[in-house]
Amino acid sequence: MSRLEQIKKLNHFLLAKMPMYKQSADQFLNNIPEQRRLLRSLMNIRPPKTLDTEYIALQYKCFLRNVKKKGIPIACTAQAFFIIYGYFHYSFIPPYAVKTGKFAS
Repeated sequence: MSRLEQIKKLNHFLLAKMPMYKQSADQFLNNIPEQRRLLRSLMNIRPPKTLDTEYIALQYKCFLRNVKKKGIPIACTAQAFFIIYGYFHYSFIPPYAVKTGKFAS
């Protein structure tokens, strides 16, 4: 799945929970910077509720993609992801990754 597809899927998930913003979302262009801007906007206005594990897993994959692109060590950033976002779900991380610290997809 390409980066644009991942971001669009995250946007789709959030828009399904907040249908009142679908019309506004249609105004964003179909490229990475615009879709990322839409994602950040939706994240900012989303009320604090529990997220679906599938969404968290996809968000984590996007996070890892950005981290790898920037050359940041993955083991450090995986821990930071969980601390920053407050999630610690092992359900989408293979058990060996938890023991070894190898969170790469």
